[in-house]
Amino acid sequence: MPESLDLANLPTTVEQFTRDLPNDTKVIAKYSDGKTEEITLKDCSVSFEASSVGDAVAKVVYNNTEATKTIKVTECPGKPVLKNDYYQIANADNLYWVAKYSYFDFWLKAELTADIVVNENVLTADGKLDEKRAGSFKPWIPINMNAGEFKGNGHVIKGLYCKRDAMTSFFNTVNKVSGLGLEDFYFEANNNSYAFSFAFSVGEMTNCYAIGYLKGEHVYGLTYNAFGTNLKDCYAYCTLDVAPGYGVGAIANIYTNDQFINCLANSDKILGGAIYQPSEFIMPMEKLCDGTLPEGFSDEVWTPGSKSGNTYTFPHLKVFSGNAYSVTPGDYVVTLPYLDYFVDESINLTGAKYGKKFPGGILAEEDITEADVTGFSTAKAGTFSATITHKGVSTEFTYTVSEAEKIYSFATRVVQN
Repeated sequence: MPESLDLANLPTTVEQFTRDLPNDTKVIAKYSDGKTEEITLKDCSVSFEASSVGDAVAKVVYNNTEATKTIKVTECPGKPVLKNDYYQIANADNLYWVAKYSYFDFWLKAELTADIVVNENVLTADGKLDEKRAGSFKPWIPINMNAGEFKGNGHVIKGLYCKRDAMTSFFNTVNKVSGLGLEDFYFEANNNSYAFSFAFSVGEMTNCYAIGYLKGEHVYGLTYNAFGTNLKDCYAYCTLDVAPGYGVGAIANIYTNDQFINCLANSDKILGGAIYQPSEFIMPMEKLCDGTLPEGFSDEVWTPGSKSGNTYTFPHLKVFSGNAYSVTPGDYVVTLPYLDYFVDESINLTGAKYGKKFPGGILAEEDITEADVTGFSTAKAGTFSATITHKGVSTEFTYTVSEAEKIYSFATRVVQN
């Protein structure tokens, strides 16, 4: 075992609420024979807490040898005002203070007093992460208020960015959340990704919505574990980017049906995965924007979706009076998996789709039927063209007819609107 540990490389100053010292910090283990060994904090057992301003002691143990270092803890900026037991979040600094502090007080309560923009334009016009600017975004720290409460008061937080190995969401856990909107966010994890929370510790979520991009092995529009929790008057219009063979839920995964009260999600942009969601909770954009509300939804709480010309407005909660989410179609997309045929073979439209691309990462798709196709014939061998017309938009496609063995190919055609 070492005779001593040299902790000179540990920081001399850290910010309040720092939970972990950097794992790659070098430590020098010194032995009685004069030899030294370079290790990192990852190889050691480390005890350190920075919950209060002042001096804090870091204890490091390696192979039964212990060493300590006193580190100065400076005040975390952005501390919000405390009013009637609720921290008043008025800006991004207040929000991050609450996020950091939440790991030291699971019972804290907080509320928004204004809309907040953390990062500008995290997502591009087509709803994807702005990769060129991602390195400059301020990363989000999920709030951990296991027994606490978060009131949005009808305000919206925009521009959250979180990409990490661990599961990611706005909250790690939360007991009660209401009146909160999340927009223009990007959450990516190597395992699970959710808009609001991994789990609710027996509470409720009401009048909340999420419009953003979620990516991971398992992805769920609002939350993962809804056992013991009521989700009422909530919606998710998110891109759900799921690893092949894993699960996706437009709203949640673990739940009972009576826990979802007047909740909606779009089904137009689910990428991969097996859907864990009863169909009555998710609808295509065309249905969401047809001017009606689903049965049981109150028009005192919800504004119905609508279509005006070429603009679609999703149904939204009246508590967010200025945040109706409208989209305008972009390019039309026709996907045809089968373009090679034998002579006298019928057209194969398995997997053939017609779609409209919308800003915000939404793709509304419909099946192509034989009634949409004109000019198709396999009467003789050769290369030919045919036309697909769907809802007044036409595009030509080229296909091959042969008398030899077929080789299937895949093609996606883009036709400008």
